[in-house]
Amino acid sequence: MTRIIDFALSKAKTTLMIAFMIIIAGSYARQEISIAASPNVQLPFISVSVYLDGASPSDTSRLIAKPLENRLMTVSGVKSISSRSTLSFARIFLEFEVGYDMDEALVDIKQAVEETKYELPREAEDPQISEYSEASFPVMNISIIGNSSIRQKVFYAKELKDKVESLEEILQANLSGAPEEVLEGVINKSRMESYEVTLSDIYYSVSNNNLIIPGGTQDTGKGSFNIEVPSVIETAQDVYSIPIKVTKDAIVTLGDIADIKRTFKDFTSYARINGQDAVTLEVQLRDGANSIDASYAIKDILNDYEKTLPENLEILITQDDTLYSIDMVKELNGNIIAAVVLIMVLVIASMSLGMEINFLVMMGLLLGMGMLIDGAIVITEYADKKIGEGLSRSEGYKMASKRMFYPIVASTGTTMAAFIPVMLWPGFTGQFMRYLPITVFTVLAGSLIYSLIMIPV
Repeated sequence: MTRIIDFALSKAKTTLMIAFMIIIAGSYARQEISIAASPNVQLPFISVSVYLDGASPSDTSRLIAKPLENRLMTVSGVKSISSRSTLSFARIFLEFEVGYDMDEALVDIKQAVEETKYELPREAEDPQISEYSEASFPVMNISIIGNSSIRQKVFYAKELKDKVESLEEILQANLSGAPEEVLEGVINKSRMESYEVTLSDIYYSVSNNNLIIPGGTQDTGKGSFNIEVPSVIETAQDVYSIPIKVTKDAIVTLGDIADIKRTFKDFTSYARINGQDAVTLEVQLRDGANSIDASYAIKDILNDYEKTLPENLEILITQDDTLYSIDMVKELNGNIIAAVVLIMVLVIASMSLGMEINFLVMMGLLLGMGMLIDGAIVITEYADKKIGEGLSRSEGYKMASKRMFYPIVASTGTTMAAFIPVMLWPGFTGQFMRYLPITVFTVLAGSLIYSLIMIPV
């Protein structure tokens, strides 16, 4: 260490240039680090959900939950497994050992589910597999309210959803309070009887006229082209035109025996704001995305889009977790002015460690802030004493840096040691809290470099 101090003092301009480069690099890195209210820790949970329309809770448990549970129990790393069966729905929750590779777990679960699908009822929908992390929870809720029909609200909410999801920081924006739109056909019994059509005829005609039929290819000798068979319902007019029965004189279509109209499925979720029905967008960020940048980008979209809305509709942000992150960053920026070099070192280290700025990093900075200049004060006091005894400024600081090297390192080391138990905290809590000791260690390591090398220069 003595050689490093001698080199730094003998090459003062080089040392100052390195410090300046650290500041520039840190300033750039500060813009690249993602900001979040809390650490984005991947939770050791995965769920598998299956929907079976009309099935009772006992049926969903027997036909869906049990077969899946029996197969998923064999997946490596599973700590516990539980299920919940309700009307038309079953969900299996899997908890894994903390620290287990969740990417590998996801692959194993997908394989297990694929192997079990043949045991499930044919009428059941494909199983949905979901992971959980801090990013799984909405960071912002956006509601469209007003004195209008639900159809109008859903129309504008879907347009807004597409615009928000076009941002690179956004994973998805789920609609709440927006029922799924469907075409409803009400059979006219008298017309059905007059055409001698049965319900079975209608069922099979609708089913068989909404299939993907591979047409193959046609070889012309000079080349080949694909043959397309129009067989999938794409528009409302296609539904009206579905042939139900062929008579000698004409074709009976679905539109001849049924009144078809656009409507909505039953509500599965409701959203109300200030006593008014609303359609809400629940916005989720991608892992590692900067929540503050995403918030500003979303608000720019909202400001532009609100100008296109009818006068009877308005947009409200009912939840914005990024406000807390913005307040934290403002507080941080106000506190780091006196220690800008060290903070830039911290930022670069954080970037290389894959960390983000969150409330535990902020807490670590605040804890380390009071200890940043302890070593610098000791070096400065001892150097002033030697300068008073007749040494030159450079010689005084060189002697102070060498003489106080071990006391400062020992003092800083004992402080670091106090945070080691937090670093070794087992389980999910340890993963969550590790940001605190890492930040403190980095700050104190930076303070050593600053006090022993930068101050003498």
